[in-house]
Amino acid sequence: MAERFSKLLAEWYKDAGKSGDAYATLQDELKKMFEELGKRIESPPDPPGVAKACGDVTVKYEAGGEKQDKKICKTLLKTIYWMNGIDENGKPEVDGSPPEERYLKQHLRCIVGYSAMVEIMKVKCDVKDVMKAVQSAVEEKIKVGGNELLNNKCGPIKLEDMKFSAQILGKTLGEWVRQMNGLKGMMSLYLTWKMCPSNVTWEHGKIEEGEDGNKDILQLLEEKKAGELHKKVYPQGSPTSAPGGSTSSEDILKQVLQKAQSCSSGAQNGKMEDCLKEKLELGV
Repeated sequence: MAERFSKLLAEWYKDAGKSGDAYATLQDELKKMFEELGKRIESPPDPPGVAKACGDVTVKYEAGGEKQDKKICKTLLKTIYWMNGIDENGKPEVDGSPPEERYLKQHLRCIVGYSAMVEIMKVKCDVKDVMKAVQSAVEEKIKVGGNELLNNKCGPIKLEDMKFSAQILGKTLGEWVRQMNGLKGMMSLYLTWKMCPSNVTWEHGKIEEGEDGNKDILQLLEEKKAGELHKKVYPQGSPTSAPGGSTSSEDILKQVLQKAQSCSSGAQNGKMEDCLKEKLELGV
């Protein structure tokens, strides 16, 4: 499960990560990503097509003048735009950084975006209409400056990628959730809205490892499996799990990057990726 991440990490480390503090560099990048995503979610305007995509979502849950179904639909789509590198105007952003840096950043953006969506959706019940609208939107092509499907860059991310990468990056995600709740903005509402029908016993979906392993993350959310996905991705003791876990999650990424220099000697022989993969899997 570490294969995709270790390959990207090895390429990045060989060319960029070994200059200075690699862990601090990645942490700064992650914090920047979470800040960008928070601003994108909180701030108008919506990218072109978002209002239209969510316009037909039936409003079943409303409080304080906020139409929760439509707001959550728009928030998920704004997150998908951001994590696929599409700006507020619906146009693909141009990243001039070196390929090895760009590919790792893109992978991390996908994990950050999906992790945020899992956090938003984990307590919600009646999400099928919202997720159908989101799924329909991501099957469309970008309207401005591109010909890719909306979720082209992050569609390949599956359950195993999430389980592995998010455990490593969970500390930063946990800090972001606490920060967004502390700001008392719209995001704090999005995280707490439950969208559950009254006087009805609601059953959330269960993750089936074999059957669900190759499904899109968005499909798992549509099947009301966000709560179960959160448990799988953030087991007890991780920074974003419920309090009372039996163990304390260690900062695995920091440990691995501190030891990455020992992998460098095999870099020219293509062994660095295997070395990092082994260290990552032993850590997790």
